[in-house]
Amino acid sequence: MSMLNREGVFHAYPVEIGIDETGGNNLATCIVRYQVFQERIDGFFDDISDEGAEITPWYYLEKKDGSINDFTVNALKEAFAWDGRDAFWLQDTDLAEHAVQITTAFETYNNTKRLKVQWTNPFGSECGGGVTKADNTTRTAIKNRIGAKLRALAGGTPANAKPATGAPSTPPKRSAPVAAAAVAAGVFVDEAVYPDATIEEAWEPFAKACNKQWTQTDCEQEWFRVIDSMFHKPSDQLTPADWGRMKADGAREIIPV
Repeated sequence: MSMLNREGVFHAYPVEIGIDETGGNNLATCIVRYQVFQERIDGFFDDISDEGAEITPWYYLEKKDGSINDFTVNALKEAFAWDGRDAFWLQDTDLAEHAVQITTAFETYNNTKRLKVQWTNPFGSECGGGVTKADNTTRTAIKNRIGAKLRALAGGTPANAKPATGAPSTPPKRSAPVAAAAVAAGVFVDEAVYPDATIEEAWEPFAKACNKQWTQTDCEQEWFRVIDSMFHKPSDQLTPADWGRMKADGAREIIPV
């Protein structure tokens, strides 16, 4: 094995996860040893598993003042489908096959340049990180601070309609291949088995079958997981017969939570 030596966006498996106190302040820390197997190059993920490259970031779960490091905890929750209640779940659960997406960048500290994991996202994310969303406390503070100003600027126009809960009505799309090894294996669907369908027709029963408490991100992540599992190729390469199979069988592949 070798240490990862460059910046980029990668897919990686968590070979080993530990929870411990680290540093001079004995902060609760999640330590993950990743083995990288794909790298995003020109918008597509290429197989680099033969490099055997690894990287080990330290995720601080608390701050020096004793408060929870919300940003880090939320990132781990999204990436590992963790409920955020017990940190030792990450250590005690076998997540070796739970791939995630990491973005690396060089940082300089005490005149030493080191490669760090800058962002951690769910496997197959469209972006490499950097988009943050306010927690409930910050959300309330922002609305209290600028809500009236925004309404005044809008000139009394009607409020936006409340978004529907549960699955979105429009099927998400992903063009970059994220399962190079599976694609190379040549696993495809017999197009004569299922009646042709469109992506929209396949999405409708799938969305209805999703957990009603899931967010749009949850539904889309499961949508892509099922597509990868059933077809081993990105959604933009699916045929009408593939979508017919997805329409007929996709909802049954959803993993309930």
